[in-house]
Amino acid sequence: LIADGLSLPLTILHVLGLPAVLPEKQVSKLDRLIVHLVGASAQEAFGIEKYIELVRLIPSLTYLRIVLIGPDLNDVQDSPLNIADPGSIKIRRGCNAQLSMRKGLYQNVIKG
Repeated sequence: LIADGLSLPLTILHVLGLPAVLPEKQVSKLDRLIVHLVGASAQEAFGIEKYIELVRLIPSLTYLRIVLIGPDLNDVQDSPLNIADPGSIKIRRGCNAQLSMRKGLYQNVIKG
């Protein structure tokens, strides 16, 4: 069950490490990261604490924003990532981590 919870943030980290995405060894130097999860469902919105793992795995991050986009989601703008239970998982000081959810199809959401 732990692997299920961490598979999404670890997949994001893996993709960032691909040479076609970022030059070699540049992931560890990222200070800002915005991730759009296209076609997201309630499953990606459940257990949002899993995204905090990206802050731990990329210690240079000072800003992390996860944007879930999908037709089954409700609009939520820039909530702190640990809003579900602020006492349970601490985000490292000096990192502003936020979660947004946008209802709709990606091409429509991006047009605004």
